[in-house]
Formats: sequence, C-alpha cells, structure tokens
Amino acid sequence: MTRMLLLPHIVDDELRVEAFKAVKKVCIHAYRYSKNDKQYAASVDKSYQNIKQLSAKLILDLKSRKIDRINLIDLKIFEDYIVSHNVNVGVLSFFIGLSMGLSTIELQRLGIAALLHDVGKMFIDPKVLNKAGKLTDEEHKLVNMHSSYSYRYIKESYHIHTSTYLGILYHHEKIVGTGYPKGKSGNDIPLHSRIISICDVLTPQPPTGLTGPL
Repeated sequence: MTRMLLLPHIVDDELRVEAFKAVKKVCIHAYRYSKNDKQYAASVDKSYQNIKQLSAKLILDLKSRKIDRINLIDLKIFEDYIVSHNVNVGVLSFFIGLSMGLSTIELQRLGIAALLHDVGKMFIDPKVLNKAGKLTDEEHKLVNMHSSYSYRYIKESYHIHTSTYLGILYHHEKIVGTGYPKGKSGNDIPLHSRIISICDVLTPQPPTGLTGPL
C-alpha cells in the first residue's frame, strides 16, 4: 500500500491541499512525457505557473507563522507517496531556507526544486519502485537515475533558473563524495541540493516500495 506523508501543522490545510494537487499534476505530466504522450504539452506551462504561484504562497504562509521548530512526530500518513513526499520536502526546504535568511527569490528557486525533486520516479518501472524485497544491482542503478530523469524532464519542460535544475539533479550527492549522479563533494554540491538532501532524509520513507503512476 502506498502512503502519503503530510506536515499538518506547518502550513495552512487549504494550502497543503493546493500543493498536493499542483505537484500531482506535474507528476502526471512527467508520466505522460515518459510514455511519449504529446498531449501533456498543452497544459505543461500552466502546471509550472501553478507551482511558481504555490511557492510564493508557501513563503508568505511560513513567514506569517514564524515557526521556531518542526515536530516530525506529528507527520500523518495518507495515500500517494511520490506527490506527498515532494510536497513535504518542499515545505521543509522552504522552512530551512527561511531560517537561513535566503532572499525571497532564492527561497522560490529552492522551493520549486524541492517540490519537483522526485518527479523523475514517474519514469521508472512501478514494479521496481514497488518491489517489497531487496533490489538487484541493476534495479538500484535504475532507481538512482531518478534525479537525472527529474532534471532532464524539468529542464526540457520549464524555463526556470539554473540553480533550480541543479538543485534537483544533485539532491542525492553526499558531502564525502559517495552520492550520485556525479560523486560531487563538499561545496561543489549546490546549496539547494544540500538543503533538499537534508529534507529528503527528514521526511519519513515508506516501509516497502514507493508508488507507480498516478
């Protein structure tokens, strides 16, 4: 069973639902794109504008709440893992960026990257993502391609800042250089990627597989 993880007390409930719907549309477009369905192109620009407007609303909402800390024990479990995981990582990234004093423009670039960082999983066979047992080496390599898939899809579909693309591409790099896709280390890893990576770890993972096409 796939699950959705939400942050109930960090952002307004209606805004959280809006975020879920906006990210879900992007995931659906990504899935259609992976199947060479050209009809997705008609609404792809609108879906990005929704994400951009959403990021601005999330920034304003978090600033107005003046949250001092996040209680991860309050996370609730629902359906649709990939979409909700993107939303949760997005919210946490906004929060950390805000705490670091990033400018509004940088917050928006960071937030968009975080909200879309895992859409590349829509390009991976659901049988692999949902596999309950241990993945083979080849399956691990396939799953590890998701950050590159996310990067390529977002770059080809949306006209957004380079730091957003790179934040998505390198969000699984590690400070010690053992991550992927390039094995970058230390300050060679973009700030946005480092923030998203932290939030990715802080957002609970499901006990077995992920999810298939929405």
